[in-house]
Amino acid sequence: MMTRMLQSFLWKLLFRFVLSLAAIVPILWLGYTLSSLLLRYNPSRSFPLTPLLRFVIKYVGSGPVMVVTGALLFAGLFYWMSLRFLKRFDAITDGLKQIADGNLSHRIEDKSSDELGAVSRTINDMASQLQLAQQEERAAVQAKNDLITGVSHDLRTPLTSVLGFLEYIQKDRYRDELELRQYVDIAYDKSLVLRKLIDDLFEYTRVTGGGMPLQLERLDLNPFLRQLAEEFQPLLQEAGMKCTVHPSAGQLLVDADPELLLRVFENLMTNAIRYGASGGAMDIYLRESDANADSKEEADNPSSEQGNNNTDSALIREKSSSQTSRAVWAEIIFRNYGEPIPANHLPHLFERFYRVDASRSRQTGGSGLGLAIVKSILDLHNGMIEANSSKRKTEFIVRLPLGK
Repeated sequence: MMTRMLQSFLWKLLFRFVLSLAAIVPILWLGYTLSSLLLRYNPSRSFPLTPLLRFVIKYVGSGPVMVVTGALLFAGLFYWMSLRFLKRFDAITDGLKQIADGNLSHRIEDKSSDELGAVSRTINDMASQLQLAQQEERAAVQAKNDLITGVSHDLRTPLTSVLGFLEYIQKDRYRDELELRQYVDIAYDKSLVLRKLIDDLFEYTRVTGGGMPLQLERLDLNPFLRQLAEEFQPLLQEAGMKCTVHPSAGQLLVDADPELLLRVFENLMTNAIRYGASGGAMDIYLRESDANADSKEEADNPSSEQGNNNTDSALIREKSSSQTSRAVWAEIIFRNYGEPIPANHLPHLFERFYRVDASRSRQTGGSGLGLAIVKSILDLHNGMIEANSSKRKTEFIVRLPLGK
């Protein structure tokens, strides 16, 4: 492509050269004719240049005069005809220098459709790609720094507590075996919090790192979630909650990684138990949904709901950038009736290390990574998740493409 553009450019310069040369011939002929007429029919006193012309022609000769005059005229004419071309070259050169100096926002203004215009557009595209890559690199560095800051902050508190109680034990700062046992139990509990945070962090980096292959299987979500609800019965009973699964009318098939999908549903059920226990119930609805499904629409079995949807409800959708264009989804709604999530927190729920109530999350063992992991896993499956909270209920709605 560059060779073709260079050839075209050289041909255009050659055309201007020939055109300038061709324009000189009639100009010189006209000048020679006028000079001859002037010398022949005008006396020296009637025109001031006549003596000068006679002197130059006599001592220099008409041939050299025409050559010099033609050369000067040719140079001026060729420069004038190539001036716009040269200015465009200067603009391209200046643009390349600006980009080389780090000014990636600079763009070359050239709207023409010829080869130089194509070169300008190519350079502009290159600058845009470099600018985007630079922004992505900066965002990645900032994300890494934020991750390190978040991990350091979350590790410091339980680690300080563990070290403090172990120091008491090491220095025999306990009154009796009962107090010693209490210190050991506290250190052990804090160690479990540390392990949970490290496990979540490892899983988050594994899911978001881009190198995790999906082991896709055809799954029917109805028995999948019924079995999961059975496994959660001990935790539900301990929290004083009842969980009801409302299956779809027929099979609800998706192509997904069972292990990762289990992690998604476990996180959502754990959150519902952890923060919705005061409502005493959890409902899980499964159904098919089209691409324009209203996330606030009531589920297929509204009679089990403990209240109607409130007009105050706040809604936030987090969609994968690679969202599928399929028109039909498998929709799973996790609904609890505990305390609502404030509207100002909804846009941030799926950010890593974000907590609606930081002190409460730490008391209940939350790492702040659970919902970020959920969203990352659903992104891998071309799915989406949204959170909807009102005074009467809180819903987390998962959508996955139906299996073909």
